[in-house]
Amino acid sequence: MADVIPLRVGDYDDGTPVAGWDAHSGMLNRPSDSWRTILSVITGDSVAAAPA
Repeated sequence: MADVIPLRVGDYDDGTPVAGWDAHSGMLNRPSDSWRTILSVITGDSVAAAPA
């Protein structure tokens, strides 16, 4: 899709990957770089794209 930037999935701050069923809301309840990426998108800050 044009103009779509894939974002990194990320990890929780304890190093556990954000994955599985718990990832849908878990990243809101546990500190993670996934949440910080979404927050950057919402606030208009720069965001690193996922590796190709």
